[in-house]
Amino acid sequence: MIRQKYVDDYIRLFRSGKVKFNKEREQLIEYLERDVLSRDDLYFDDEMIEDCIRFAAKWYFPLQPFQKFLVAFVFLFFQESDRVFYRKFLWMMGRGGGKNGLITVICHFLISDLHGIMEYNISVIANSEEQAKTSVEESAKTIKRESMLQKHFKATATQVLAKGTDSIFKFRTSNGNTKDGLRDGAVVFDEI
Repeated sequence: MIRQKYVDDYIRLFRSGKVKFNKEREQLIEYLERDVLSRDDLYFDDEMIEDCIRFAAKWYFPLQPFQKFLVAFVFLFFQESDRVFYRKFLWMMGRGGGKNGLITVICHFLISDLHGIMEYNISVIANSEEQAKTSVEESAKTIKRESMLQKHFKATATQVLAKGTDSIFKFRTSNGNTKDGLRDGAVVFDEI
């Protein structure tokens, strides 16, 4: 069985009654314990998880337990190949649940030197340009406020470039013509 402290902490909050889960979240925990956490061919990259959580706290905001839980699964890998275990995520949140903040933090981190993958481009797609650009603009504003971040990132009105990795975080609309030749490391659908 594999362990990860933020995953364990979140499950413990549920089991102790400190956090209420709906039926789907209870089923998620059952599935994870039965089919994922019970495996011995996977590992959580704890260093990468900690780096992402510290990045969030330093430049954006401290993550909530459920957000740390979600971040942990972004960095769950197969031992044999070091490939990610989950290639797709569906995170549904109500209005005001912190969806865009979490998208901003994770995407900004993934293009950074801390993640360390060259040319790991990320696109955020939504039905409207206004919605699509929310996280990219949030990241750009943070960079413009912080001189330390300006040494590592170049922010424009439409994208954020990580200088060390040559990675780009940008927004697109749901128009199919804007995605020809898309070769991104990650694509985020802000709304479905």
